[in-house]
Amino acid sequence: MKIDQTKIVSFVLSFSVTTIFLVYFLKLPYFITGDKNIVNEYYGENFSKFVPLDMFFIAIYFLIAMYLMKKFKTKKFTERLLTVVITTAVITGGYCYYFNSKPKTDKFFSRWFHSVKYTSVVYDVLLLGFNYYLFEFLLKFPKDKVIV
Repeated sequence: MKIDQTKIVSFVLSFSVTTIFLVYFLKLPYFITGDKNIVNEYYGENFSKFVPLDMFFIAIYFLIAMYLMKKFKTKKFTERLLTVVITTAVITGGYCYYFNSKPKTDKFFSRWFHSVKYTSVVYDVLLLGFNYYLFEFLLKFPKDKVIV
């Protein structure tokens, strides 16, 4: 299997820019969830642990969405973006339902979902939607070979 370096570089750059801009500059997770403590624990205190984990989770969500894009032969950008959004909403919504149907524990994700509830779906949809938009945008540069 051949690894597409352009996609990997585009993914890493889109993840990095999205995380810096939406999370650390705009403070989107706090404004959506309203829970300063849990957001600071995830993105502040445990930066070196959870940011790489975020990259892993987003890659998994993208791979699932891309599988669905291939299966349903989505060609238009809007259809691909919608596939990412729906995939994200279903997966995060499923995790939210699962964690909230169980008693709260000391584990981070149990505390996260019990605290922020379904605002986690809104946050993830915006985070992954923006990430995918930027990912696709960055994929165009090697094809067009033109920046301006």
